[in-house]
Amino acid sequence: MHIYFMRHGHSIADIENKIESLYDSALTETGVEQAKEASVYFKLKGIVFDEILSSPLLRAKETAEIIGNAQKITPTELNSLKEVDRGILCGMNKKEADDLYPRSEFKNFTDLYPQESGENTYDVRSRSYKAINEVMKRKTNHILVVSHGAILNEIMLSLLSMPSLINEKHGYMFSFDDCEYMHLMRNINSEKLALIEKRVARRD
Repeated sequence: MHIYFMRHGHSIADIENKIESLYDSALTETGVEQAKEASVYFKLKGIVFDEILSSPLLRAKETAEIIGNAQKITPTELNSLKEVDRGILCGMNKKEADDLYPRSEFKNFTDLYPQESGENTYDVRSRSYKAINEVMKRKTNHILVVSHGAILNEIMLSLLSMPSLINEKHGYMFSFDDCEYMHLMRNINSEKLALIEKRVARRD
């Protein structure tokens, strides 16, 4: 089984300098072109997906649909692939959020976002395991998973049994650029996972 975990393309929130999270912004023109480039890249590489799984949030959904259209696949939406819920910070200007809600030096695993909103670290880790389970139980051989940076990072950390990133200061992080993916190969007989490559889906 070959699984490609990919982040969506450039979105409007990137231009607005907003905390994206569950703020449902669409792709920019650049993001649309990135997704189209990704679809060409996969075609040139001879990578044909059996199915595409996507977060229902617009930026991921649009990315998945553009690639899906090129491969004549209708993406399947999974709520477990949504971005990390940052509560009342969703859609807030980043500077305004930092001014109104300064980050503490240490954030507990059980701490929610300001005004007791959003998901805590345990919630996110739990959801990442659910996403992994939903992906791994698919019966197809080549799967593209289109999601978001923070939850994809947590999925990778969960797969590797590594600590979660806390308050962007403590722990580990896998960074995903626009339309960047991590290709994992799973041996279903041994449950062995091998990292094949990590790169942006575009022609060199």
